[in-house]
Amino acid sequence: SDDAGLAPIAEEERSEFPSLMDAEALDKAMALEEELRELDQRARDLHAARNAYESKIFETRGLVSGSKPHAELIEQDVVRKVVDDAEAWLYDYSEGGGSSESVTVERFKAKLEELNAALDAPLQAYNAKLQEEHQRVEAEMAAEAQRAAEELEASGGKDDHDSR
Repeated sequence: SDDAGLAPIAEEERSEFPSLMDAEALDKAMALEEELRELDQRARDLHAARNAYESKIFETRGLVSGSKPHAELIEQDVVRKVVDDAEAWLYDYSEGGGSSESVTVERFKAKLEELNAALDAPLQAYNAKLQEEHQRVEAEMAAEAQRAAEELEASGGKDDHDSR
């Protein structure tokens, strides 16, 4: 969609654009259009913030519900409680506990920060293990790249591909 605002049409340019609207009506219509664009953007922002919060809930629930590697490192009872409370707040809001005016983008972002903070400790050992594995894989890839570079240098810069 074209979200760029329309520049007001100067009086001298209006004659080039015939319209059934007089100048005042055209200005009002353009102002209304801009206002509606702003409302649409606010709705998109609210939707994105809600989705981020909801995604974190579902992603975290998947950690304790599934058979993820290292799931035993998660304080599962604590995580379930935190996620259940977050989900309850979300559904209270969705089912009439909140109106579009009562829950703002800022409120969803604050709730996401609260959720992340509440999950830090019970997921700490799990996240540390994932980080350790990530670093190990990165080190293995770097070593493999180094070996490949050394082999290429030893071959005089020629790769070992068949060039028939």
